[in-house]
Amino acid sequence: MKEVLKHDVPIIRMLEAYEGVGKDLVYKEELKDIKEDELVDLFGYQENDPLFYDLYEVNSSNYVFFQKKVTRKIELDKYLYVIACYQAPNLGQACA
Repeated sequence: MKEVLKHDVPIIRMLEAYEGVGKDLVYKEELKDIKEDELVDLFGYQENDPLFYDLYEVNSSNYVFFQKKVTRKIELDKYLYVIACYQAPNLGQACA
């Protein structure tokens, strides 16, 4: 599987496995030390794009998308659930 994060900000810890989610599919990255432009670089957003990673349950037996809203005004103690690169039928390419 492709590495989820190619970034010098360390992954705080791998999320606990949820039902239907492998431990290698979902990662949690702490945002308090990431500047907005770094987040844009990391996730490939354009300047005027909203930063949303809403929890999305994909119709699949292999994985589930966990979400937490992340606005462009990044606050402390907010977390982003970074999803591995998969093709989701209702989301298109979901690559972090």
